[in-house]
Formats: sequence, C-alpha cells, structure tokens
Amino acid sequence: MRVIILKDYTSVSEWVAHYVYHKVHNNKCVLGLPTGSTPIQVYKNLIDMKTNFENVTTFNMDEYIGLPPDHIQSYHYFMNYYLFNKTKFHQNNIPDGMAFDIINECKEYEQKIKNSGGIDLFLCGVGSDGHLAFNEPGSSFNSVTRIKTLTSQTIKDNSRFFNNKKPPTTAITVGMKTIMDANEIIIMASGINKSIAVKQCIEGPVSNQYPCSIAQSHANATIVIDYDAANELSYKTFKYYTDLQNNIDLFGNTIHDYVNNNISVRDKILITSPHPDDDVIGMGGTMDILPNKSNVKILYMTNGQGGIRKEDNYGKHTRIKEAISSVKILNYNKEQVVNTDLPFYNKNPRIISDEDSLIVDDIINDFSPNHIFICSDPDPKKTHIHCLNILKNCKINNDTKIWLYKSAWQKWSECSLVPNFDVCISEKSFERKLLAIDMHISQINPPVFNNIKINSFKNIVNINNKSYKYFDKYSEKFYVCNFNEFVKINNIYKN
Repeated sequence: MRVIILKDYTSVSEWVAHYVYHKVHNNKCVLGLPTGSTPIQVYKNLIDMKTNFENVTTFNMDEYIGLPPDHIQSYHYFMNYYLFNKTKFHQNNIPDGMAFDIINECKEYEQKIKNSGGIDLFLCGVGSDGHLAFNEPGSSFNSVTRIKTLTSQTIKDNSRFFNNKKPPTTAITVGMKTIMDANEIIIMASGINKSIAVKQCIEGPVSNQYPCSIAQSHANATIVIDYDAANELSYKTFKYYTDLQNNIDLFGNTIHDYVNNNISVRDKILITSPHPDDDVIGMGGTMDILPNKSNVKILYMTNGQGGIRKEDNYGKHTRIKEAISSVKILNYNKEQVVNTDLPFYNKNPRIISDEDSLIVDDIINDFSPNHIFICSDPDPKKTHIHCLNILKNCKINNDTKIWLYKSAWQKWSECSLVPNFDVCISEKSFERKLLAIDMHISQINPPVFNNIKINSFKNIVNINNKSYKYFDKYSEKFYVCNFNEFVKINNIYKN
C-alpha cells in the first residue's frame, strides 16, 4: 500500500487527476468511478486537461434505488453533469435504480464488469465511517454488486445533498470483492471528518467494521489524503510516508511532486527552443509528463535549416516538419507548434535586433504563460545564445517561472549554474524521448559541429538524464528562477 499525503483538497485532486490522465489518455482502459463531493474537482481537472476518454469504459460504484436518472440527486445526473456530458467515452455504465427487477439488475451489472475484462483502476472516496461505495461497516469482504440498506450515518452525511431532507435509504452498490478484484485502486480522502476513517484504513487492523481497511490487503492500492485527513495518523506513520515522498517518485516512476507544488493543470506553459530539436533533447521527458498538454505551446525560434547540408537535398521546412513529427510522439499536435523563423537567423552575420524581441514579445503577451522553458547551453554558431538574449529583452512578467534546460551541447557540470530542480521521468517516458529525438532524421548526418551528430546527442542525453538523487532511473534537471533573476544571469558558462 502506498500513501500520498498532500497539503489540501486541491493538491489531492490534482495528483489523482494527473495520475488518471496518464493511465487513460489515448489508452484502452476500464475505470471504476465514485460520486459524492470528493471526486468533483478530479473530474473538473480531467476535463480541463482535455483527457481523451474515447477508449475508456466506466463503471460507477452505486446508485440510489427509486431515483430516476434525471433526478438532480441521482448519480446518473451527477456523472452526466460533472463528466459524461463534457467529453466522449467508449461506454458508461451506472446501475439502474429504477429497474423492474433490482436483484437481476445487480447480477447483470456484475456480469458486465466481468465481460469488460474487469476494472483496471477503481477510484474510491471514503465515508466518515470508513465505507467504500455503499459498503457500510459490517459488509462482507466477499460481497459483489447487490442491494444495500444505508446506515444512519451515511443517510445523515448524504442529507446535505437533499437540502437536509432524508435521502433514499437503499441503494445498488458494487461489493467489496468487486472493488478488490480491480487491478489497481486509489482511495481519496480530504477533511478532518475523514481522519478517523483514514487512520483505520492505514494503521488499523483489516476489519469489516472499517471497510476501507481492506486496502491494506490489495497488491496495488494508493491512499491519497490531505493534511486534515491525516490528522489522526501517528507521528511515526506520518513521518514515514512524507519522508518517502521527499525521496522517491510520487507517481510510481511517472513524475515527481513538481506537478502538485509547481505546475498546476491550469497553468499555461511556453516551451522555447532555438532549433527544432533542442526541446526534445533537453526536456523531452518533462514534455511527456506535463499535467495539461493542451495548455502548452512549443515555440521554435528558428527554422533550423542552417543545420542541414545543401547536398542532402532536404526541403525548406524539413526541420519544422521533423519537429512536428517529434512532438506528436509526446502527444502534442501541430497546432501547438509555433515557428517564428526570427529575422536574425537569416542574416549574415547573425546579429539580433529589436525586431526579433518584438516578434517573441507578441507571442508571449498573447499567450500569457505561467511558465517558460528556455534552452541555456551554447552551440557552435551561437544561435542558442542569441535566442537566450532575445528572451531576456522581452517584457515578461516577473511572476512567470523560468525553467532553464540543457540541450545537446553542454552538460550541467560545464555550467556555472547548479541545477536546483529535478523532474523524475519513467523509463517509458525516457524511451519516448529517444523516439522523439529520432524523428529529426536530417540531423543524423548534419554539418559536423565538434563531431557531434544525433547519435552523440543521445549519448549526452543518457549522461544528462541519469538520476542519482532519487530512486528513479532517469531525471531531467533545470535551473528554476523568476524573470528578474534570469535577466541578471550574465555568464552561465564556465570559461
């Protein structure tokens, strides 16, 4: 069992949304879904992230008996309002609380789950008494989808959704065995009123008096809670799990805690790249795991054609086309790519002017990014340095975070700056990064600069992305600062 302890409900929601996004986006998946107040922000985040659910089949945990689907407090209505009506799914399944034969409806629902191949990931909220779905205290761990009479505590907790009037007292719910049969479960909890249940879930004995405690027996269970929900945990338990969070990848070799603490799903991100390959070489793994790819623009400041030999007979826009193919590997589309082809790049000698900065300034002002990623290593023809200085001349809000990354020409050890931020990337993300680099076919045999070719680029990538700080195999390093500090950095290269 893994326990993630975050500062508040917003952080819990962002963590879970990000995890689900990487699980289901463009993938075939069967999801088990909860209702209630806990998952609302998760669903909103997933919509904001433009998650592709087209190959996803869902099964909801429960439904009140006697409420028609269009009733404002039915779980049909809830799911349609917060999620199903806002994006396309392969198939959605919710128990029918108005079925003529409720017992048969339960049996058929359980069979549908089996026919789908079982649940890949079950998201669960937890009640103040420790119930999962409507599996109240005392529920059998061998139970499957069935009719359940609700306890007075659950009725009391749910009455707030019915204007403090008595809600239905019976419901269809998936069983404890149904939940435990899922390949993976995530239990979310927020607020002081959940703290006793959370304590029992994590520290208590496995007992049907607190159904959530069965998570301790699941081979792949994650409990995601905020500080308030962790209030009853012993200091030893709290310290153990928070210490783990500070030393390993929170997302199981997917991403470190920078998502929750540094980049929100609503933040706009501008990735600048001097040439159409520096981005994937320097930060392709981070690009692969950013929390909301739909909020990303990739700005190529030159067309990069100067890095192609004339005798190779490549077309005028070869490198931009390669770049589009490259970022597609990382699930970006061509509409997110901006090619400025700045004037300085076509001059001889290449000297930057106000015109270059004005072009970039207009793009930044129109987009209003919260984060700008900037390549910070020199190349033989000084294009990288020119682009760095152009960005320094732009009018960028000081609240904008600047992320300096290294491309192919320099290791961090060769820089006067010491990176202050690691982003852990999984082996799969690293593999996708290498595939993205491979899309730059024209660079396999480019004009020779210091004997560096694309294969040499990949060797440097292997060196730069080795992670020793965390247990993860790979990470990408950055120097993160505000814009004023970035402008003041005059010499970031060792002599």
